[in-house]
Amino acid sequence: MGFYNLGMDSITHLVSGAVLGDAILGKKVGNRALVWGAIASSLPDVDVILRPFEDDLSFLVHHRGLSHSVFVAAAAAMVLGWLAAAWDRGASRRPGSELPGPRPGFWPWTGLCLAAILSHLLLDVCTAFGTPLLMPWSDRRFALNNLFVIDPLFTAPLAVAAVACLRLRQESRKRRLLNHVGLGLSGAYLVATLLVGQWVQGVFAASLAEQRIESRRLMAAPTPFNTVLWYCVAEGRHGYHVGYYSVFGPRQPIRFHFVPRNQDLLDEISDVRVIDRLTWFSDGYYAVRRQGQELIFDVLKFGMLTPDIGNRPVAFSFVLRTRNDGAISVENLARPQDVRWSKLLASLWRKIRGKEWASA
Repeated sequence: MGFYNLGMDSITHLVSGAVLGDAILGKKVGNRALVWGAIASSLPDVDVILRPFEDDLSFLVHHRGLSHSVFVAAAAAMVLGWLAAAWDRGASRRPGSELPGPRPGFWPWTGLCLAAILSHLLLDVCTAFGTPLLMPWSDRRFALNNLFVIDPLFTAPLAVAAVACLRLRQESRKRRLLNHVGLGLSGAYLVATLLVGQWVQGVFAASLAEQRIESRRLMAAPTPFNTVLWYCVAEGRHGYHVGYYSVFGPRQPIRFHFVPRNQDLLDEISDVRVIDRLTWFSDGYYAVRRQGQELIFDVLKFGMLTPDIGNRPVAFSFVLRTRNDGAISVENLARPQDVRWSKLLASLWRKIRGKEWASA
């Protein structure tokens, strides 16, 4: 799954579901609320079990697919709610159980599971990858582009709150306080990123207009691990203008780099279905280039993983190969192990301060 196949994404879903579950039923069932909240919030990513059976493109198309639909979420929440309620009732009857009083029934548990699953879908919508909330009736991916798939500032308050709640008694006032503080800080940060994202998109649009750069549409999203440095991809007639803007950097003209689309190169590919799937996945933000005898399809909507615009390694960069039977094989060239992380982080920090990229 390339650059997006990282464990921190799963950790974010786990802790957000756990803390949310504790806020809903933690006072009544203790750590069971954290456990079921974590389970429910991780459930939409069950589609990763298909990874060994699909090629790179097929998996990317199917991941965040039907399992991320709000309709499936409602059905899954009811099944999990029934299981959780039955399990909780059974646990309360065991000798020595410390679960006094009436137990939450089907609907409270279903509400917890539904809230946790929807929190997963909401967080996925906040990333540039997007989520098809209305499947199977529509494959449109909703994306707010206000969070990178891994954002420590969003995850840290939830992780601290989850660990603290696990260690404190269910009736503890301190547990309730830490739970609310964790949810409040991460929630406030989420809202702030939405506001900053709208403002930054306006900054990019204004800069393009000032420089008289034609733009049919544009998108802006944060760079890896932060919401301070943002990138923009603006679609022109024959390609894209890529630029970066730091919220804390000095006010200076944004420098845009032009990336040609090279649409004519795709005329060599006879498999229309493959091209349609790639275009859909990239939301139309892509560029094609020739590398030796092969064609490379770069998805630009997820940003660059290097300051070297000429080299253009991106989060999803597909090599298109024609097999002997005439079919097209698609392989993602971008791998996390190929990214020079120290150089990437150093370059991001340099750009956050408003300086130009370091030389490659």
